[in-house]
Amino acid sequence: LDTKIDEILYDEANKVTGIRSGDDIAKCHMIISEPRYFPEKVKISEGKKVCRIICFLKSPIPNTNESNSCQIILPSTQIPKRKNDIYITCVADKHLVCPKGYFIAIISTICETDDPKAECKPALDILGPVTDMIVEVKELYEPISDGKDDNVFITKSLDSTSHFETVSQDVKDLYFRIYNENLKLNGKYSQVYESEE
Repeated sequence: LDTKIDEILYDEANKVTGIRSGDDIAKCHMIISEPRYFPEKVKISEGKKVCRIICFLKSPIPNTNESNSCQIILPSTQIPKRKNDIYITCVADKHLVCPKGYFIAIISTICETDDPKAECKPALDILGPVTDMIVEVKELYEPISDGKDDNVFITKSLDSTSHFETVSQDVKDLYFRIYNENLKLNGKYSQVYESEE
């Protein structure tokens, strides 16, 4: 973790065998990675960019029952001239993510113009007073191949959604690419709770 990777190692059949960091080598049979570690193995997802605005607040979002955490989705159908939903996720010091008395709200959406902050104005208007903010725009990437040729399996970039539906789909896709079978979770949920009783 948090180690510089100097080289990805492959065998004669072009299958990944490990990584080299300085003089140290870690051996493996496969690598599962996010796109940024393999820029040559990914492409931009249909030219899409995601905008995230990280906002620092000193009070909860108004009209949320003074909630320490919440998720708000602004459907595109309720925002004039938008094709993509806008997501707001808010957490507080109770989650040990910021100093006492602060809240962090993250606004995210797919960029539709060259002015992402203006696009997020409907969400910013909901937050109430914002102490500070960080605006970032990032390209979205997806793997070029399924990874079976070299055993390097790459996920998609995290999109703007805050409800993990697309991440769950990506995990299922990744599992299928690795094991050539569908991920089955039937019964796992109830088994966990039965074993805890």
